[in-house]
Amino acid sequence: MNRREPASRGAFSLLEVMIATAILAGSAMVLLSLIDFGTRLGNRSEARITALVLAQSILDESIARLSGEMPSDNESQSNYSGSLPGAPSRSYRVTFDTVPTQEDSDGWNNPEPPQLAQGPPTLDPAPNRTDIVCVTVELFEGAEGSQTGSDPLVKLARWVRIPAMSLGGKR
Repeated sequence: MNRREPASRGAFSLLEVMIATAILAGSAMVLLSLIDFGTRLGNRSEARITALVLAQSILDESIARLSGEMPSDNESQSNYSGSLPGAPSRSYRVTFDTVPTQEDSDGWNNPEPPQLAQGPPTLDPAPNRTDIVCVTVELFEGAEGSQTGSDPLVKLARWVRIPAMSLGGKR
C-alpha cells in the first residue's frame, strides 16, 4: 500500500490568503474614512478660526469707534451690518446694547482707579457717570446671512464702560 504522508504546511492555503486580504481591505476602508472625517473636521475648524479672527477684528474696530479712538464724521453709533470681501462670502451684524448705571452713594461708578500713591485709597469726589455697553458681533456664512435669520458662524460679545450719552445722544 502506498500511504501518503501528510504534506508539511510550509505555505498558506488560498482560503487563508483570501480571508487575510478581506480583513486588510476592511481595515484600510475604516482608516480611509477616518482620514476623510479628520480632514473635514480640520477644514471646518480652519473656517471657524478664520471667522473668529474676522469677528474679533470687527469687534475691536467697533469698540474703537465707540470709545472715540477712530473719529467718524458725525456718525452716531447704532446697530449696523455689512459683508466682507473674499472668496467665502460672509456677512456680519454689530449690535450695541446700553445699560445705564446707577451712581451709588459711595461714588463707585468712577471709571478711574483709586489713587494708592499717598495713604489709603481715595476716589474722585465728583465721579463721571458712565454707561455699560454690550457690543455684539455675529458673523454669518453667505453674503445675506445677517438678514436671513440663520445661526451665526461666530458670535462675540464684549462689555465696555463708556462715558454716558456718547452713543449719539441715545439713552
